[in-house]
Formats: sequence, C-alpha cells, structure tokens
Amino acid sequence: MLDVLDGLVEKSVLTHRQHDGRSRYHMLETVREYGQERLAASGCESVLRRRHRDHMLALTGRAQREWFGPRQVEWFTRPRLDHTNPGAAPGVPRADAR
Repeated sequence: MLDVLDGLVEKSVLTHRQHDGRSRYHMLETVREYGQERLAASGCESVLRRRHRDHMLALTGRAQREWFGPRQVEWFTRPRLDHTNPGAAPGVPRADAR
C-alpha cells in the first residue's frame, strides 16, 4: 500500500505531510472534483455518502467519549487535520464551522 501511495505522490496525484509522526495524504482538488463527477455518474453516490456520514458520526461519538482522557490532544487536533472529510458528509458539521 505504501508503494502505491508513494507512486501517487511522485505523480503529483496526492500530497503528503507528516504531523506528529503520522503521515497524512491529501488529494488534489482537481482529482477530488473528477472523482465526485465519476461517483455521481455511477449511481452509487447516495449510498457512499451515507456510509461516509455514518463513519464520521461514529468518529465524532468516539471523540466525545474520549475527550477527557490521555488522548485529548489527539482528539483536539484530529478534526482540524481532517476538516474536509466531515464537511463532505451530509448532516455532519465541519470542524471549522462556527
């Protein structure tokens, strides 16, 4: 899997950052838009968006349960690193929304 990710970074399809010893990969906006167009054309968009929403809601619930604990800093930082993911899920507020 890492070889595939490295290949995509080398081809400038993904960007790579390190944060607190963890690798973060991000899609270029043009690639994301193309993928969204393909997803809409596939007819599977609503199913996959619901699955994404459910995943993000579960993650939010876990963060709430673990907020006051030894991983508090991680749970505080994570939404800011993943801000585009929650924003992509319908019904889930973005971390930077006020």
